Amino acid sequence: MTLEQRNRALGMLEAGMAVTHVARNIGVSHCTISRLWTKFNATGSLKDRPLTGWPQKSTANEDRYITLISRRNLFISENNRSVLYNDKNNC
Repeated sequence: MTLEQRNRALGMLEAGMAVTHVARNIGVSHCTISRLWTKFNATGSLKDRPLTGWPQKSTANEDRYITLISRRNLFISENNRSVLYNDKNNC
């Protein structure tokens, strides 16, 4: 759900609409609205929590290029693949 949809749902819930009616109006499952309401009551916010894990180091274009190199050179080692990738970026 987008933040706009979450805000709409929250407004409807605070106005006294039933969870199932809000869900039907927005077009999501009633479980989604129920979790949203529980999350809002616990945190006071509708924003997503920060994700765990390492940040993405490569862009989507770089990922596509690495995939292309891998498909063109099926029997190349990972070390040689990184050399090809780094040569492309250093030009």
